[in-house]
Amino acid sequence: MYLRRQEVYCSRGDWGDLEQHHPVLYSMVDYLDLYILGTYGRGRGQLQVLSQYDSCCFWGVRYLTYRDILKGVVRGLRRGKYDIFLDSSHTRT
Repeated sequence: MYLRRQEVYCSRGDWGDLEQHHPVLYSMVDYLDLYILGTYGRGRGQLQVLSQYDSCCFWGVRYLTYRDILKGVVRGLRRGKYDIFLDSSHTRT
């Protein structure tokens, strides 16, 4: 959830939908765990697409804090692929 713009969701009480903050689920795993699970397996992969200028929640380049780590973990598992694409093609949402 650290990719969300805290000043937006905290001020409005907008924590997203239940799947983004389910207390039981996120007491056991975090988003990076879920990304790894989504990629793991023969022939599986995940492409995460983010908008650099997202007006809601996930703007910017904060994904750089985990991209290389996550790619390394997935590569080390030798089953599946993970990649990320930053869409910076537009500034208006």
